[in-house]
Amino acid sequence: MELQEITAEEYGSLFDRHAPHVYNTVRFNELNRRKAQSVRYLAFVAPRPLLGIILGERDGALHSPFSAPFGGMTETEETTFERIAEAYRLLRSYGNENGLQIEITLPPPFYAPTFIALQDAALKAEGTILWEDINFHRPLDFGEEGACAGFSKSAREAMRHAERAGLEFHFFEHPTRDEIHRVYETVLSNHHALGYPVKMTEKEVIETASVTGSQFITITLGDEDVAAAMINSTTPDIAQAIYWGDRMTFRPLRPMNLLAAKVFEQCKAMGFKTVDLGPSSESGIVSAGLCRFKQSLGCRPTAKRHFRL
Repeated sequence: MELQEITAEEYGSLFDRHAPHVYNTVRFNELNRRKAQSVRYLAFVAPRPLLGIILGERDGALHSPFSAPFGGMTETEETTFERIAEAYRLLRSYGNENGLQIEITLPPPFYAPTFIALQDAALKAEGTILWEDINFHRPLDFGEEGACAGFSKSAREAMRHAERAGLEFHFFEHPTRDEIHRVYETVLSNHHALGYPVKMTEKEVIETASVTGSQFITITLGDEDVAAAMINSTTPDIAQAIYWGDRMTFRPLRPMNLLAAKVFEQCKAMGFKTVDLGPSSESGIVSAGLCRFKQSLGCRPTAKRHFRL
């Protein structure tokens, strides 16, 4: 096997149609190119291209991803553990030759169970786990009873409380800039109040929306936005709640339980099979409250690992 550095155009023609999620596509990474000192497109050839990875240089290291929740490799056909391990050995050597460490965050396993499990094993053999985040997802396998069938008793009661308070759900099928602004401001208010980072500017959210197929949702009380969500189409089957939250002044109305139920039902109606609610930890430090909340919504936990080669 040989490692080759290729152009973005060459990489896109070889790998984009095989990408296990949108964050491994050239279009997404070129959109975010300014967030890295350089972006490198690497192919692993034996003798045809079998595997590829996109890396962004930042702070003396090459990162996959450099501006996304996760990255990892893309395969053009089903690949063996030996081939994947060989590719990661070559990648480690490439980093050593360039005086750069390699850091990789894999997706949670439900994105591509076999391929991610093999990458996980190869990275454990060739590198080191720096930390492990706990990620939650909700399968959309509920029937006519709706998403709340998977909720805990307290979560169902909170959702009914929100409904009795007169909260209403709005889905922006073709969002205007003003509607995106409303969602962004609500999320920003929530994250600032709770001390969570908001890594994207409103301009970046707007620019990214067409690439990630983003959907925007609000919960309102009269004319006021109470809670909101931005949902990315990370694969044809998986929607990801990239940002969501409520305004603190309305928290006693319990809007997040209603928002979750409506997000799940809307995503199922759009043909998705799973909603990824993201991690409930930051660099391995777990938020027990977030874990408890997501479990109350019928979500399942999996590991999202961050490696260094």
